Amino acid sequence: MLKTASHKASFYFFQLILLLSASLYAQTTDPGTLEICEGEPVTVWPSLNPAGDSPDVTWYHDSNGTVEIFSGIDDGIEYQINADGSMTIVGLAYESTANTYIQASTYNYYVGASYQNLPTSLLEHIKVRVFNVPDLKTTRPAAVCDPTGSVDLSDFIDDFDPLVFDYEILDPSGNSIPMDEIYKQTQNGVYSIRSSYKDFGCWSPTNTIEVTIAESLLEPDFTYEVDLGQGSVQVNGNLQVFQPVDFKDATSWNVVSQHWSFGDGNESNIANPTHTYSSKGSYPVVLTAIDDIGCAHSIEKVVEVSDDYMIILPNAFTPASTKNLYFKPEYKGIASISFLVFNTWGELIYETDSLESMGWDGTWNGENVPEGNYVFKGIFITASGDKIIRDGVFVLIR
Repeated sequence: MLKTASHKASFYFFQLILLLSASLYAQTTDPGTLEICEGEPVTVWPSLNPAGDSPDVTWYHDSNGTVEIFSGIDDGIEYQINADGSMTIVGLAYESTANTYIQASTYNYYVGASYQNLPTSLLEHIKVRVFNVPDLKTTRPAAVCDPTGSVDLSDFIDDFDPLVFDYEILDPSGNSIPMDEIYKQTQNGVYSIRSSYKDFGCWSPTNTIEVTIAESLLEPDFTYEVDLGQGSVQVNGNLQVFQPVDFKDATSWNVVSQHWSFGDGNESNIANPTHTYSSKGSYPVVLTAIDDIGCAHSIEKVVEVSDDYMIILPNAFTPASTKNLYFKPEYKGIASISFLVFNTWGELIYETDSLESMGWDGTWNGENVPEGNYVFKGIFITASGDKIIRDGVFVLIR
């Protein structure tokens, strides 16, 4: 309810002056005034005969007493004529017609009372002034990721202006916040806010601002692995060019999403991506993990990528034993291979160009070959494109 210096927040009663008159034309007394906030219902009362007579009361829109008001809805406003002669009005709106919020919208009503054996009274003029209620709007701040951080609530109140508006702000515990403290709030939760034009007391509906501040600093973690084959895995070691590297998020807290930057211009949003480097060098790999309140936390590790290669060829193998069942080269940093085995007569008895091949099993055309000396030749292409040729003699032992 509006608060003013000259009016109490209650309904006014006006003394109706009854004049005997032979005039057939309606006349009005000076108006009384009620002041309300937009959206409030109001009940207006006529002045009644102090002798206690029961008059017939009629309400009008106009001072001539020609547009009578009946119970019901008229132009979006609801009227209820009560048995005691009062009228309750619901839906009076503030209509902006001035450049200042101090102005009010004025609604004029007129009421006449007819008493038995007495002429009709003058029409009593009653004004209802409707004052504006602010259209308060708020926005939600982003999460504060620094546990020592704070939120300035005024940044999230649209058109914030303490010179024009009064504000009533409650913290998440329901405690009122002084205006000089709203600029640095550190409590998590929902703040309640309503506003009124300065000194008017016409309060807006309550709105809210939800504040989220991280409880602690979080750091993600990751590992990177290389499959060396035959069940051997290298973890967090030096890498080779063109070698697939499996990056794995090892963060200990709940991660909503990840973003990887591999330091060579490539990125990924997969939780555990695989990446291959095409040239040697030092690459800063950055994992950015988003937590469940929307905060981004990053960690950087530098990986070393080499252009090294290694080729090892055994000088014997034993296909009939439980070890060394296959003859094959062991290698690292090799991109492609062509590997051949010949008998001492120069006949080709085995070949492969697969890096995944298990190797020669000591057979030719489905039959075991005899033990003895055999000749190999390997053509290896390194990850950087160099061609390496290895050949020699080895022994098959049964």
